[in-house]
Amino acid sequence: MAERKITLAIVSDEISQDFSTAVELALSWGINTFEIRSLNYRRGRLLTEREIELALAITQSFPVKISAISPGLFKIPLSSPELFHHQQEQLFSAFELARKFGTQRVIVFGLVKEEKRQRQTAISQVIDILGEAAEKAEKEGITLLLENEHICWADTGWQTAQILSAINSSTLAANWDPANAWLAGEKRAFPDGYTSIKPFLKNLHIKDVLSNSDGKAGFVAPGKGRLNWPEQLSAIVKDGFPGPYTIETHFTPRIKASRECVTAVRKWLFLDTRGKKNLTNQRSR
Repeated sequence: MAERKITLAIVSDEISQDFSTAVELALSWGINTFEIRSLNYRRGRLLTEREIELALAITQSFPVKISAISPGLFKIPLSSPELFHHQQEQLFSAFELARKFGTQRVIVFGLVKEEKRQRQTAISQVIDILGEAAEKAEKEGITLLLENEHICWADTGWQTAQILSAINSSTLAANWDPANAWLAGEKRAFPDGYTSIKPFLKNLHIKDVLSNSDGKAGFVAPGKGRLNWPEQLSAIVKDGFPGPYTIETHFTPRIKASRECVTAVRKWLFLDTRGKKNLTNQRSR
């Protein structure tokens, strides 16, 4: 049986806000697929044309692929005066930016929670907003990836799956982040959260989380926190998910931390530096 290739990716600004530096380092680690979130500490509509041009030049000069862009769409409260702009100008700007980078995938969020809002009423509004965005994305040939985020209404795997199921659009899928689900209170992000989100999975964020002595959460390399990444990754691979398996380091120092994350994830996925399954390691597990 032919081995299925698994795509390992990384969020570029987790290595460096300078895209060329991020690409150079990741390529030396055997990674050529990137998710673009911010460049030079600017995101989405705040990026200048010059910054976009320079980043595009790098993608054309090196053997790299952009798996998705994450411009921060809908990572605002329902009451924000910016909501209309996200629904219109910023949404279509994101579609155009994605096409420039050669991807059809745009990460979005489930709008930021507000204490004064009743949860079910808010979620109903989120469904309407994201459903409308999915309709626009379909016409533009774009797939939206809803990232579960603990500060948003789409927070746990279960809740995000409920929203996706209600919208039922082929152009709105899941960007599964077990660490964000854990922070939202889904302490069994695997297997419970994953079981809910699995039918919608199109992108994966890999980071780990640990409670500090003061009770606040901090991020660590996969395998050093609260999440059972070896079993989560094993299940996802077994279920046939090809990727991207995207590392989202979230702790510093950026380069050292990202390299540590890459090493851990590659070990569990049995990848060699060319992104192919390492069958020797797999047999000796």
